[in-house]
Amino acid sequence: MIEFSFTLSSIGASGSSRGQTAGTGFGDGSVCTGGELTTTTLDLTASTLRIEPEITIADDYPETSDGFCTTDAAIKAAQGKACSQLEVLTADFVEAL
Repeated sequence: MIEFSFTLSSIGASGSSRGQTAGTGFGDGSVCTGGELTTTTLDLTASTLRIEPEITIADDYPETSDGFCTTDAAIKAAQGKACSQLEVLTADFVEAL
């Protein structure tokens, strides 16, 4: 079984859409670890669908003064880093059932 989920927030005129999500990671003392930023691109042509999430693992970052890990801080800690993991789903339409 394949399980795949994604979020899209902008639709391009050429059949390409993009979206971004962020995960806070986990608090470990006063440091947040394992935060991530995922940028997903969906391309749709006449017979092919391609979904490509690029996952970037954030550097460790400090918890807030209230002891929370936040998505805003995780995004900042991930910006400028290279993609850590790339997943691609490609589907080709062959014929109607």
